Amino acid sequence: MIGEKVRWPTIALLTLCLLGGLLRKATAAEDAVVVPEGGLSGRFLQTISDEGGGALSTSEGEFALLKPHFFRWQINAPGRQLIISDGQTVWQYDQDLETVSRSPATHVAQSPLALLLGDVASLEQHYLIDYGDGQITLVPTAAEPLFESLTVMFNDNQATQLLIADSSGQMIDITLSDTIEGALAPDDFRFIPPDEINVVDLES
Repeated sequence: MIGEKVRWPTIALLTLCLLGGLLRKATAAEDAVVVPEGGLSGRFLQTISDEGGGALSTSEGEFALLKPHFFRWQINAPGRQLIISDGQTVWQYDQDLETVSRSPATHVAQSPLALLLGDVASLEQHYLIDYGDGQITLVPTAAEPLFESLTVMFNDNQATQLLIADSSGQMIDITLSDTIEGALAPDDFRFIPPDEINVVDLES
């Protein structure tokens, strides 16, 4: 269950790396795909729907990203859950159930997170990219991708919404707000589990 609970937030975090560069100009001629110096943070509203469009779950909270490999995904409602990584370890802290798990961040290095921190040439080796009017769509070319397609919509070079299609037919819809560039440091992504909680080690 822990792995399933972390799956959608992890996918969302991987896709947020688009926001730093590819969407800045939203043209195929853009040279760099990078998270801004000083990082990126903001708020999110996430809805997961089934194949027929029926809502399965809704959550809201805050996110933060800092190159080359730092991320934080804090769900504030319903429930409280933190997913955070320093690039070496991914921690999942369920604050209501008082459980903590950790796993190596090797899956992050092999995911769109690492690719999207690179340049457009690297990105195009792993994704089919369609630049549309006010949106960009990526379709993975890997045999077993994390998602079927990712569409990012934006306004005035600011990403406002991400739509991710799952292989099972589910759709994750993330609306972004209050996005801020800069003011982050590696120490913002450190996690020390509470002394009274046992840590469960998971395989990557």
